[in-house]
Amino acid sequence: MSLSRTRVTLASGVLLGTLAATAAWAQWFTSGRTTAISQAESISFSVDAVTITGPPLRPGGAGGLRIRLTNHKPFAVRVVMVLADGPVTVDAAHPGCVRTGVSLVSPIYTSWLLAPRQTKEFATSNKVRMTNGSDNGCQGAMFHVPLRATATTA
Repeated sequence: MSLSRTRVTLASGVLLGTLAATAAWAQWFTSGRTTAISQAESISFSVDAVTITGPPLRPGGAGGLRIRLTNHKPFAVRVVMVLADGPVTVDAAHPGCVRTGVSLVSPIYTSWLLAPRQTKEFATSNKVRMTNGSDNGCQGAMFHVPLRATATTA
């Protein structure tokens, strides 16, 4: 074998070895990164229903929430936070309730576990408040508290 042919063979072998090592590293790096991202991925979903619990809200008072969530995913999730998803509104039967004074103590940090495709209710206390600035027309009103939840893979 000639010297130049040996150099070409050796260079080709080094190049192929380097490419194989790079490909193996890239596969490991991509796989590791994908796993890390999927485990830390934030999953946002809407809340099925919210009910204010306890005695009727009064100016200066607070109430709890019963929150129903559904995990539509084929894997378990852990709900880590519940946030307001818009302003609190009032039912149509109370047009005099312009300033509701109702707000969510947000965010609500949680550690609620939902199995795949599970629907479950969770209770909180003192997470909804009514200020003293609420209109008198809000007495006896029903309030809509829009929420959204954030979860991670469990």
